[in-house]
Amino acid sequence: MLSIRESQVRTFEERAQRAFEEEMVAHLADFSPPLFKTLGEKPMLDVVRFGMARAEQHELTLRGPVRLYLEMML
Repeated sequence: MLSIRESQVRTFEERAQRAFEEEMVAHLADFSPPLFKTLGEKPMLDVVRFGMARAEQHELTLRGPVRLYLEMML
């Protein structure tokens, strides 16, 4: 029987998190080009991470609501 260790599950979760963060940076670059041009990619990634942490405090954990939260906080 195949079993997945807890460390493997965490690795999958972390990779999915990073992929979503990168997706949101790209989305917000299209959503607000002037802001993205002013900030740049690394600071926008910091904004995304901050916003995702705040969204989680409001129990927003699904992709759609988190995306909307990020859009509204800009």
